[in-house]
Amino acid sequence: MNEINGDIIELISKYLNWKDTFNFRLLSKNIRNIFKYCGFINREILIKNVEINKIYSFQNISVYDVSIIKYLNLKIIRKFKVKNINIDTAITDYLEYLNNIQSLCLSNTNLSKVIPFTNVHTLDLNHTRVTDVSALGNVHTLDLSYTRITDVSALGNVHTLDLSYTKITNVSALNNVHTLNLSSTNVTDVSTLGNVHTLDLSITEVTEVSALGNVHTLNLSGTNVMDVSALGNVHTLNLRRTKVTDV
Repeated sequence: MNEINGDIIELISKYLNWKDTFNFRLLSKNIRNIFKYCGFINREILIKNVEINKIYSFQNISVYDVSIIKYLNLKIIRKFKVKNINIDTAITDYLEYLNNIQSLCLSNTNLSKVIPFTNVHTLDLNHTRVTDVSALGNVHTLDLSYTRITDVSALGNVHTLDLSYTKITNVSALNNVHTLNLSSTNVTDVSTLGNVHTLDLSITEVTEVSALGNVHTLNLSGTNVMDVSALGNVHTLNLRRTKVTDV
């Protein structure tokens, strides 16, 4: 069988409820002896015989569908996204299968627990229910914006960290982070962040910035900062909507 007709494709689509997120053109190349009959399609057999080698975004799928993770050839997938779905603690049973994904997006889900992603390079958890991030210290690029986290003491070795729109207050452990987004947070004390390369403090209550003279790129827009006399060496400085009058 060289081609799969449109009726079978439509049937598969409805059965799996993936809508338009699955590339059915790969099916004709990778499925062997599955469609002897059109009346019944076994989901597990289908997934075991489909080798996915491109980037997919699985949207609007149920917890049952998330279980297909363990059947995918994750060794050749570089980016994987599970977005805008309702999941419960059952998803944690499958997170271990995703540990070798280079870029993993679990944003906009109700995920509340994560595992130590020791091999994941880029992890997007924005708009999730995650609160404990102590296991994520080895991630290179980490997006925790719009989450419920309060303790970031374990994230000092993260290279690029987005904590915007969180309720964190203590960022003393983040002095070695290269790129740090603290926009719209409750942070007030940034005295330990002098080694950060790119720092976004926009729309915060920060007023004292004398320790940030070595920061390369600094965003202070929407703050009440008045004195920037110590920032003469900052390469790129955003002072829009501040109270600075003398530069």
